[in-house]
Amino acid sequence: MTAEKKVTAPVAEGGATPEPQRRRRASVGGFSLKLDAEERPGHKRRFVNGQPQRIQMMEELGYRIVQNATAEGTMRTQGLGSTVARHAGIDNEGKPYQAVLMETPDHLYAQGETEKEDGRKAFEETIRRGLKTDDTPDGAYIPSPSQISRTG
Repeated sequence: MTAEKKVTAPVAEGGATPEPQRRRRASVGGFSLKLDAEERPGHKRRFVNGQPQRIQMMEELGYRIVQNATAEGTMRTQGLGSTVARHAGIDNEGKPYQAVLMETPDHLYAQGETEKEDGRKAFEETIRRGLKTDDTPDGAYIPSPSQISRTG
């Protein structure tokens, strides 16, 4: 028989393992942001579902995939020069899918927000005038504009 060699960690005063020797304890019940990413000046970042058609649509809007790790040495990165991605859920077939970090310059982001707001204003004005905004069938209830006026 061979004698087994016991390996023991150095023990500090009071019998506890010294701080540098301990591994960091994971937070089990605490609050943490799963889709957090480091800010980049002059750019807006967002996580996008990793489906190829969604990524292509975002690239057409001026976004590009971020190709650097959020921080060197963190547990959730794959290393320097890699795509930043996070687990985002499970699809209908039970397969996991990823969310990919994408970014766009601030001026393109502002341009897109302006375009969305212009479209929203036109839609809201149509509603205010009491006109149909979709393909509701004829005879469906559409409220008429309010005839309330203020007199002094």
